[in-house]
Amino acid sequence: MSGYLKQAKHILAIDIGTTSVRAACISNSLEINYLSSRPLALLRKAGGQVEQDGNEILQALDDVIQAVLERTEQTPQCAALAIQRSTVIAWNSRSGLALSPAISWQDVRTQSAIAALAKRSDAVKQVSGLVLSAHYGASKMAWLHKHLASQQCYIAPLVSFVLFHLLEGRPYICDESNACRTQLYDINKRCWSEQLCEIFELAITHLPLVKPTHGHFGLLKNTQLPLVCVCGDQNAAFQALWQSDTAVANLGTGAFLLSENTVHIKKTPLLQGISSSTAETTSRVLEGTVNGAGAALDWCHQQWQSQRSDAPSYKDFLRKLPEWLATIDRPPIFINTIGNLGSPWWQTGVSEKFIDEPQGTIHWPARAVAVLESISFLLYANICEFNAANPHKIKQLRCAGGLMQISGFAQCLADSLELPIAICQNAEATLLGLAVSCGFENTLNFETVIPQINTPLLTRRNAFIVALQQQISGLGLANGYSL
Repeated sequence: MSGYLKQAKHILAIDIGTTSVRAACISNSLEINYLSSRPLALLRKAGGQVEQDGNEILQALDDVIQAVLERTEQTPQCAALAIQRSTVIAWNSRSGLALSPAISWQDVRTQSAIAALAKRSDAVKQVSGLVLSAHYGASKMAWLHKHLASQQCYIAPLVSFVLFHLLEGRPYICDESNACRTQLYDINKRCWSEQLCEIFELAITHLPLVKPTHGHFGLLKNTQLPLVCVCGDQNAAFQALWQSDTAVANLGTGAFLLSENTVHIKKTPLLQGISSSTAETTSRVLEGTVNGAGAALDWCHQQWQSQRSDAPSYKDFLRKLPEWLATIDRPPIFINTIGNLGSPWWQTGVSEKFIDEPQGTIHWPARAVAVLESISFLLYANICEFNAANPHKIKQLRCAGGLMQISGFAQCLADSLELPIAICQNAEATLLGLAVSCGFENTLNFETVIPQINTPLLTRRNAFIVALQQQISGLGLANGYSL
């Protein structure tokens, strides 16, 4: 623990997520003294493009930091930052002005370029720990380099752009957990990989300096607060939620499962990476990815609205979900490939669709339940892979995130996974995870939901797996997963 943290009684925690920027003053007893939040817009365009405005992110960041420091009754002694991973941006290296939108982690515009690298996929995964995918930073950085080659600019993860503007001296740096999500970082040697840079045709000398997630990053402008921790948002939540023999799931726009991993596993469809680090040590994780979590519910509501004039507002849609989940006992099955199919299949080109519906009948509340259930089915497939990769079987799933606020969903998840679900009762798991990661005592509370025997749900779960496998096979796609 750094000297700053040994003396700290309060910390300024900052979370730059996909849909909002949040900041809070948190005490060493994990009490949030004041919290400020600003929404972020997300622009979806044709061709799988998903973008955000870098200047909007910076303005929201300035606003929430200023609000907390002006209105909290306590004085933080240091700061910590968590941020969405795999998002990249280009900016002028002198003026700091953004030269591109922030290309979101959800963006898959480079899918054709990724397909052309298929023969290098094993090498990429062995070094980076990541499946070759357009979701990660490398192919997006190469795309930006191609379109901005004549301009004097930095092209790097969003965290580097933020730190360039947030810290005194405008450093060009990146923390280790975000470096891992570029698909250019060697997770075993803990450095940028010449081999991966060659594969993606990027110059290693143009990449930011990588620093451990814990250490002295610099001083926040106009505050003199030392920034002592920087990491990915999922990594911060993991620090708050994980304990031995559990997996952690943070369910928001996507659903991300993480569990401790002490050794490099040669063959697994799961991701491997660095969760936290100092100059001397690292903590490694296995990770599974479900792209269609909250994003799938958004998609369902948008489809309903596009087809029916009497569709509810999104607020009412979310409000009624618990009632539908409790009363609709024979929903259809939803093949959930929203945002492309993540682990353990890692496939593109598989279309989302509802099956086992009465012919000629569309009942949208039942479809909404099917979407919720599909999220639990995808998580189940990932838990199976966690257990296959790790000698210590997962005995409990510890959860946080917006989807866990849907009444009844935790029971659905427990029944589908056939595991106890421990729900974090403290809001703001990512912000609190930063405080825990910085050494504050973990006093978070959990409520446990015990699985019940739900034969119809398990029947739909198994039918979902079979139908998805058949759809993948029917497209002639490689399939490395079996139930």
